[in-house]
Amino acid sequence: MSSLISLSVQQQTSVAYPNLPPPGVLDPFVLHGRSDGSLVTACLWIEETDLDATLTWASHWPGPVSLVLVTSSLPESVEYASLLRRLPGPSGSMPPPSHLSLHVLHVHSSFSGSTNAYLNLARLLSQTPQVIIFPGGPPGFLSADDQRLFLGKVNSRVTLNRPIIVVSETLKTYPFRPLSPVVLASDHPIWCTERYFLLGSRSLDWEECLWQLWLEAFGDVSLLVLPSRPIANVTTEPSSYVVCTVLMFAQKLTCFQMKTRRRWSYKFRMEACVLASKRSQALETFNKKNDKKRLHWRRRLCRENSICTFPTHRHGQSSGFSLSSSLCTVPNVEGCLPHSAVSACASGR
Repeated sequence: MSSLISLSVQQQTSVAYPNLPPPGVLDPFVLHGRSDGSLVTACLWIEETDLDATLTWASHWPGPVSLVLVTSSLPESVEYASLLRRLPGPSGSMPPPSHLSLHVLHVHSSFSGSTNAYLNLARLLSQTPQVIIFPGGPPGFLSADDQRLFLGKVNSRVTLNRPIIVVSETLKTYPFRPLSPVVLASDHPIWCTERYFLLGSRSLDWEECLWQLWLEAFGDVSLLVLPSRPIANVTTEPSSYVVCTVLMFAQKLTCFQMKTRRRWSYKFRMEACVLASKRSQALETFNKKNDKKRLHWRRRLCRENSICTFPTHRHGQSSGFSLSSSLCTVPNVEGCLPHSAVSACASGR
């Protein structure tokens, strides 16, 4: 049983999402599943359009599920009543999965908040000591036959008392493949940043969480390697470079919006590095050889944030603005945009 389950719903929500976008109403445990002594709960969030497919997946998943459904329908509205009728239950066409806990979060728009905060909420409302977070939604890299074997491997590794990142054979170190699942204790001190980074991208927001986890854990994480199949929601997840490009052209985002998103990401990472350093000074002496190695490791990771730069001009002089190497593909590409987009920005288009 998770120690966080003793908190009230209001306390849990305030921890997971202190600034809920309006209307910001949570209906917890619309469906209340059983844990039955399980060790690990699958945590994920979806929108209404993915409800039917996710319910089908949950009926085959061999363990507890904590699912946050994000909807723009208001409580007591006709639309919400229609949504509830789609759920399995006494009035539905099929019984609800006995291990599925469903929580409905009412927001103005799913893009008006942090996608990581939705995952934090699913984790807070889990009922087992460990969780596996699927940031991309129901995992498409596992067939129904493989799910029980996969969960068995996860259960055998959770006793290591450190985070586990599910990786592919080709990417076994940071930066990991986008949307890589993570296994950790439900009350682990590391929580995904809940900052709003603009664009509402699962992949880009989760990349900040993976970087944060890598930093806070000094890279001391366990890896669970899955052969052959890619770690993604459905097919091979594109790189952040491709994600940025697709978002820009598909959503008709301006160059200013893309650069603003990168600036916010950079600011968060720099602040995280500073806070981690201050905590070390307050709590650690670094007299031991291993402690000094950890300190140098952290400094090196924070310095690597300045691999990719694009220029900002002030009074005719150029000053570098740093971006994470994992977020950029080539230098001076204006925050992950292709050369054609950079040219369009320069020409004012």
